[in-house]
Amino acid sequence: MLYYRETNGDYLAVDPTTAEYYKRQGLQQLEGRASAISGRPSSVCTFSVSLEFLKTCKPVRLADIPEEWSQMF
Repeated sequence: MLYYRETNGDYLAVDPTTAEYYKRQGLQQLEGRASAISGRPSSVCTFSVSLEFLKTCKPVRLADIPEEWSQMF
């Protein structure tokens, strides 16, 4: 898993092994987990995220993610 912090402070967990699946569909996306409601780690959902959007996020280490967020991953 790769971890990112959005500009709004939320965290994303992204699975880079899903890139090939989306690439076969003509998409530049990855699958991951994030909060469905901004600022609410308990509202976790699975999603697909574009590689372009990830460029706006900051890569982070799992060890640097607050526990309330890392529990959802």
